[in-house]
Amino acid sequence: MTVSHQLLRSQPLSEALESQVQSAVHILNALNNPLFKMFFTFLGYILPIINKMNREFQSESVMIHTAYSNICAFYRTILSNYVKKDVLKSKSDPFEVEFKDPSNFLPENEWYCGSKVESMLADKNVLEKLGSEASRFRLRCLDFYVELSKQISQRFKGLSDVLPLLNACDPAIARENRVTSLVPLFKKFPQLIEESDYDVCNDEWRSLTFHEDALSASSNPTEFWCSVLKLKTSDGTPVFPNLAELMLKLLVLPHSSAAVERIFSQVQLIKTDLRNRLNTESINGLLLSKGNGGAVPCYEWEPSPLMIRSAQNVFSEAKQSI
Repeated sequence: MTVSHQLLRSQPLSEALESQVQSAVHILNALNNPLFKMFFTFLGYILPIINKMNREFQSESVMIHTAYSNICAFYRTILSNYVKKDVLKSKSDPFEVEFKDPSNFLPENEWYCGSKVESMLADKNVLEKLGSEASRFRLRCLDFYVELSKQISQRFKGLSDVLPLLNACDPAIARENRVTSLVPLFKKFPQLIEESDYDVCNDEWRSLTFHEDALSASSNPTEFWCSVLKLKTSDGTPVFPNLAELMLKLLVLPHSSAAVERIFSQVQLIKTDLRNRLNTESINGLLLSKGNGGAVPCYEWEPSPLMIRSAQNVFSEAKQSI
């Protein structure tokens, strides 16, 4: 038993035995109930998996090229805890699995709730104390899995037509030319490439593998495609202008909430109770100044000539409009 657990039990124990506080008695009974411990042990198993999945969308680095495969891996892990293996293997897309269909479920004694829970359920003394509650516990865990699968499916099922195509941005896939054609990707982003450029861009993609020696060995997609953009022929003509430009545009697609959450935090620091009358234009200007300043203190920061000219133009236009 850990120190924190001992402290947790010591307070309700003294309150219950010495002071006879009714609420403390209830807490003590709950702490001594093996069913409660099993529920918390189950949460200790499943919550880190959920948190790890959430961190996929809080990454500072570009992860759009691996987002779908990582989501599918997490989703399959959850489904495998209560869905038959042959059902999972029969679907290449895990979001096509009928996660609510009882005919797809494993037998009750095969539902996986974590190794610690399994160890507890294998203890005869624990089973004797639980009695019929053991089956009720498993059913509650099943309800949790089904609801969790429902929530994940609702959020990502509609993206299964787009996200898998973005794995073409992965440097490893690009080097080995695992995707034979980018036309399906082109059709999903008509605003990024004209139909008349399909053949040119697709030819660049298909010939990329023949320049493997000149390609960057970096696994970072931004570094890789920037290096592809810089490749030139002997006369200085870019080798992959259309392909590299398209891929770099795709890499800026929003896939993480980290940047947005950071902006909200900065706004809260700027618009305090004492500065609650700041308008949107002022807040925007302060955020831009903060972003451009970087690590340099505000009293040492110097605007570039381009910024000064831009500010002068804005001021001139505003003066003329008066």
